[in-house]
Amino acid sequence: MSVPRSSRFPSLGNMSRRRIDLSPEERRDVLNQLFFDGERRRPYLFRFATLLSLSVAIASFGLLADSTAVVIGAMLVAPLMTPIQAAAASLVMGWTRRQLYTLGLVVAGATWAITLGYFFGLITPDRAVLPAEVLARTNPTLLDLGVALAAGAAGAYTLVRKESSAIPGVAVAVALVPPLSVVGITLEAGQRDLAFNALLLFATNLFAIIMAASLVLLIVGFTPRALMARNRSLIRRGFMISAVAVVLITVPLGAHSYNIVSQASERHDVERAVRDWIGHDDEDFDIISVDIDGDDIWIDILGPSEPTGIILLNQVIADRLGPDTITHVRWVQRNEIRMR
Repeated sequence: MSVPRSSRFPSLGNMSRRRIDLSPEERRDVLNQLFFDGERRRPYLFRFATLLSLSVAIASFGLLADSTAVVIGAMLVAPLMTPIQAAAASLVMGWTRRQLYTLGLVVAGATWAITLGYFFGLITPDRAVLPAEVLARTNPTLLDLGVALAAGAAGAYTLVRKESSAIPGVAVAVALVPPLSVVGITLEAGQRDLAFNALLLFATNLFAIIMAASLVLLIVGFTPRALMARNRSLIRRGFMISAVAVVLITVPLGAHSYNIVSQASERHDVERAVRDWIGHDDEDFDIISVDIDGDDIWIDILGPSEPTGIILLNQVIADRLGPDTITHVRWVQRNEIRMR
């Protein structure tokens, strides 16, 4: 016996029966905010390019100056959310051509943003160490995926429910331009691994927003019932592609998350070994910092005199972290650092 078409894809069928559709006027208003056809296209593209360039400039200078406030300002100016939401709307409407156009606009904008980030990194003075604001966007985890999914859902809901005013919060929550600026800056600095990680953060935000926004638009009745029935296969295919993209993104994000947890565990083991070494009751010594760089462990200790027994400490740490581990202890006294 053949299976009815609606039962083979129950999610769309259930949504179509239970949801409350938007009115034609509400739907038309949303479409006017997302798509710019005919005479509106050229002015929109000019505004898009201008705002994108300015937001990348603000973000790049804020990142290089290590200023969180300036980077937040760049997020508010960035115009990339509109074409991304338009891609989600195209998905739930089954408009393949418009979806490809909006995604192409996002890719073109991202390429331009990376280029500008590279240029701004080129014209700024050389730095021995990249600022913390730059490094903060080179280590994406599964938490970033969760933030992007929630922000994408909030952005889509705000788009169709005018009583909400959460757009600025959504723009700040989900970083779009700063990671692209970081890609350019790190490429100019010769840090390709960091550039890839920053690009991974942007891809995470992009696919998660499209996925979450598409689901919200379906739930709130953005797609007309007749259009949903006619383009069911296209909508289903779009959801499958976006879902696969999100799943693929979780693989490197999971690896990054595991590395962070593993490094935190190793740092905890080292700190515990150092405390045992200097003695729990000895208040004259304090641990300033513990840095792990591959097999090298760098430990800064503040104390009245140079500590002894470093060979023993090295052996204890090697027993916990592996025989290839090398411990470097730096003794700090009166702002002087001596290597042992």
